[in-house]
Amino acid sequence: MCVCVLVETVRPSQSQIEQMWDSNPKGGGGAAWRDTERGVPIVRWRKGLDKKDMVAINLELPFPYILHFRQPSHDTSDSLLATHPFQIDENATTGFEGAFNGWVLFHNGFWSDWRKKMEALCLGSGGKIKGPSGAWSDTRALAMATHHMGFMFTEMVNEKVLCLGPGETDIEMFGGPWLSVSPPGTAESFIVSNRVWEKSTHIHRPDSTSKLLEAAHQIVTGKSGGTSQQTPFRAA
Repeated sequence: MCVCVLVETVRPSQSQIEQMWDSNPKGGGGAAWRDTERGVPIVRWRKGLDKKDMVAINLELPFPYILHFRQPSHDTSDSLLATHPFQIDENATTGFEGAFNGWVLFHNGFWSDWRKKMEALCLGSGGKIKGPSGAWSDTRALAMATHHMGFMFTEMVNEKVLCLGPGETDIEMFGGPWLSVSPPGTAESFIVSNRVWEKSTHIHRPDSTSKLLEAAHQIVTGKSGGTSQQTPFRAA
């Protein structure tokens, strides 16, 4: 099971980040936050991150930000490019990092029969809705469908979905329940999609996972599914 984290006023502790990773070690981590580019508000995102990256980025990002720890669902791509988030655009753009003047989408759960539903959406459009090849999952399909049908669709699907946009109040949460968790010794809290990670007994082997992430970055160009930037961004 994945875990999605909304951080607005207090950061998860290093121990909490490590627990979230250890319960979801196979799919890589992702993050999104707000920034400006030439005075224009945007959302920046990164994904395909390893455990060390997630611990570090949790200490650096400006509030608010979203973290995601993926455990690939059945009938979805194992590619690190299937890590969340996805841009809510006509291609549900993916890559290892990007900057966008619109919304990005994270998801916890499994949208059942997503392949058939996306096939029906595309066929029903009479050829107007098309998508690229690449690493597809139920979450990427949700992002593409939300682009075409809006947040009403995201609400009706009844999945745990968290979206971040560039505006000061641009946060949308769907599904539930969403839960509050406090770091040790604090009264403030952050929001999580589940608390299964707190009870995880999964034994993580960081060496093998790090090698997997390194190999994936060497093989994949980052072009699949959209126009995400290939050059590194400045630090958050």
